[in-house]
Amino acid sequence: MMLQKHGSVKKQAGGVDKESDLRYIPLMESSEPTLRELLDRLPETPANRVLAAVGYVPFLFFLPVFANREDEFARFHGKQSLILLAGLVGAWALIWLIDVILGGILSHIFLIGVVFRMLAWLVHYVLGGAVSIAYFIAIIYGATQALAGSNRAIPLVGVYARQLPL
Repeated sequence: MMLQKHGSVKKQAGGVDKESDLRYIPLMESSEPTLRELLDRLPETPANRVLAAVGYVPFLFFLPVFANREDEFARFHGKQSLILLAGLVGAWALIWLIDVILGGILSHIFLIGVVFRMLAWLVHYVLGGAVSIAYFIAIIYGATQALAGSNRAIPLVGVYARQLPL
């Protein structure tokens, strides 16, 4: 319930002006946030920040997700880390599959097999390196946001992390 300040009233007491207590008039309509909304806006504690940042270490995403089930901040960062790790594993599985097809199967074709082997090398080292660097940048970004107490989402990952029911 929102309270409105009514003001101060001066009273005469023995010829001396004294200021009375402030009075508040309750209003029926309230646009103030609820207690839960206010608690969600509070800065995160240093322990929660560190827990959320540690969750970005590969395969430690479960710490912020399951350590404190009521802490939405740490759980959000843990879910982002899980999605990043799943994306890395999926990307590397796809790179490995392309590498096997190009380098292991098609490279045995007479004369053009060398081209497929070079393509396999490019996919494995160039595309794989780019995926690994992007993953490293994303976990550094997420960990710094967690340490700063920010709920800012990693692009393309935060959307899925908010929908993940953990």
